[in-house]
Amino acid sequence: MMLFKLYFVSAFLLIFSLGKAQSSIDNSIKPENDSNHSITIPNIGISIIPPKYFKPSEKFPGFIHEGSASSITFSREEGTPYLFLNSNKIKESFVNQGIEFISKQKIKTNRNKHGILYTLAFTIENIRFIRLLYITGDYNTIVIVNANYPEIAKDILHDVLLQSIRSVTFNSPYNE
Repeated sequence: MMLFKLYFVSAFLLIFSLGKAQSSIDNSIKPENDSNHSITIPNIGISIIPPKYFKPSEKFPGFIHEGSASSITFSREEGTPYLFLNSNKIKESFVNQGIEFISKQKIKTNRNKHGILYTLAFTIENIRFIRLLYITGDYNTIVIVNANYPEIAKDILHDVLLQSIRSVTFNSPYNE
């Protein structure tokens, strides 16, 4: 369980520790997605349809929209069954890190993959951010998608990022 807590701490710090990113995104990806093409994150095996104008990051596995200070990041842990997640421990982990828990809901991806969406809040340099933390997986894998945006842009970005999160797929021997 300690490994599980460490994993979540590192997932939360991923966006801020750009120098320790797992991989970078292939620079040949078109910066503007036409919302019809799924893009696979190299070395992680997660695919997503990113929102329009989100560009691949060179510093972390994910996408960034610099004008709005928004990002989508990805992580994956093999050997940990998604089905054994303890949501009470996860919520407790947020509180211990100074992250405000707003809500939790069960959602499905566009391909009917079950997952849990946590809505969280945190503050950096007096700017309040919202984090959509989507956790899904299978019998051997946990996949985490973090979408962060300034709270002031919620009306513009929340639904767009949620739509993108719902497009997530990942390589798994258990996928249909």
